[in-house]
Amino acid sequence: MKKIENSLIEAYENTNYHVFYDEEIIINIGKKNTDLNKLFKDKNLISASIITAYNPFSEIMTDEQNISAQLRLKKILEDSNSFYLNAIGKDPKNKWKGEASFFIENISKENAIKLGRKFNQNAIVWIDQNLIPELILCFIK
Repeated sequence: MKKIENSLIEAYENTNYHVFYDEEIIINIGKKNTDLNKLFKDKNLISASIITAYNPFSEIMTDEQNISAQLRLKKILEDSNSFYLNAIGKDPKNKWKGEASFFIENISKENAIKLGRKFNQNAIVWIDQNLIPELILCFIK
């Protein structure tokens, strides 16, 4: 496993994570927002994670490969009776294409990291009841 470049971590931290609920909610790492608070209250959430299967280890894949991987992730969520909302991670400067993701409800931090690892993701977004989204690196302690 190669080291994740600081510039890549910075890109993850600056990403806008769009969650599609009643209205689109934009989540940013380290920033609390009232829309996220409403979502947690409405759905009685204690935790959530945003995970994608796109571009494993941040290596650019074809659209076909990414869609196939995302469908495998969706099947795992459905087979485990997980509740989720559609989401997308977007670079605010549009330097890279948005990555389809899932906002997975009430998943434990441990299981979220395992799922990120299963799809070779460098990082996931973790949110607990403090409502401050954090970037969790999947392969580095």
